[in-house]
Amino acid sequence: MKRLIAIVALCLGGLLVATGCSGSTEVLAPSAGSATAPAPASAEGSVTPLITPEPATAPSTDRGDFASLIREFSDDGDEATDQDLWDLGVTICELFDSGGTFGDVLTLTDEQAFSPEFAIAIAIGSTAYICPEHDAQISKEIDEYLT
Repeated sequence: MKRLIAIVALCLGGLLVATGCSGSTEVLAPSAGSATAPAPASAEGSVTPLITPEPATAPSTDRGDFASLIREFSDDGDEATDQDLWDLGVTICELFDSGGTFGDVLTLTDEQAFSPEFAIAIAIGSTAYICPEHDAQISKEIDEYLT
C-alpha cells in the first residue's frame, strides 16, 4: 500500500515537472458543460475565471472491474483498494495526457519495486477504463516492449 501511494506521488510530481509547473497560471476557457467557480478579481481589477475540473468518477462496477483486471495480471495490486488502483489509473492517464509514455510508467513502477507485469496491467487498464484516447499509442508501446 505504501509503495502504491509512493508511485502516485511520483507520478504526480513527474506530471508537474512534465507540464512545466512554474508558478505561472494559464487561464482556460470553460468547455460546454463544465462547472465554473466564481471568478476572483485580479490585482488590476479584471476578472480571471477559475475552472473546476470534473472529478474522475465512474460507476463503482467500473472501478471494481478495473481493479480486477489489474489484480488478474499482477499480484502487486493485491494490497491496494479498488479506489487506490483507480486513483493510480487516473494519475497514469494524466501522465499520458502530458505526453508520457509506457516507458515512463515502466520506469516509475520499477523505481518502486513493482513488477513489469504491474506496469503493463495498470497501463492497459488505464487506457481501457479511464483514458481510451491513449489506447492505440500505449498498446503499440507495450507491444514493442514485449517483443
